[in-house]
Amino acid sequence: MDLELMTTSEPRNALNKNPAAVTTLSGTLKEGSSVLDPVITVQSAGKPGGNYAYISDFGRYYYIHDIVNVYNNFWEIHLHVDVLYTYRAAILAAPCIITKTASRKFNLYLPDPNFKCQQNDIVGMWEFPNGFDSITPKFYMTFFG
Repeated sequence: MDLELMTTSEPRNALNKNPAAVTTLSGTLKEGSSVLDPVITVQSAGKPGGNYAYISDFGRYYYIHDIVNVYNNFWEIHLHVDVLYTYRAAILAAPCIITKTASRKFNLYLPDPNFKCQQNDIVGMWEFPNGFDSITPKFYMTFFG
């Protein structure tokens, strides 16, 4: 399987990243590894570089947690899936309401315990010039805004 090694400086909770390619190595999946936390054995003259990877066989992006020298020029690369970047297209296409965002743009109609606001009731009384009838001469309206 091919392992594309990359570098990225964006935070882990960023949905959009700009990984820069370092190199592509051919390796084998260590027996007993999962797709979420794979361990790939590769052969390289020196320690492979990068902090990010892509495995095309799995169609997923991964953070590199550790690179361990097994013997001579064989290295084990320990990975953990980056769920946000792997599924970013589906996340961005999801029809949903986002209640928290990194920007200062937020929806004031959604309850948020971290954003303090105060609403005062406005009570007013207006008389209609012709009235409605002799029994109910006044009409009360409530405004929400």
